Amino acid sequence: MTEHTADQPELLTISEAAEVLRAPVATLRY
Repeated sequence: MTEHTADQPELLTISEAAEVLRAPVATLRY
């Protein structure tokens, strides 16, 4: 992964949150 924490930290946070939440959200849906 490229280091863009200084340029766009929000995008990385959103991406990480999406991946982390994707698992529990999928479990709740099913």
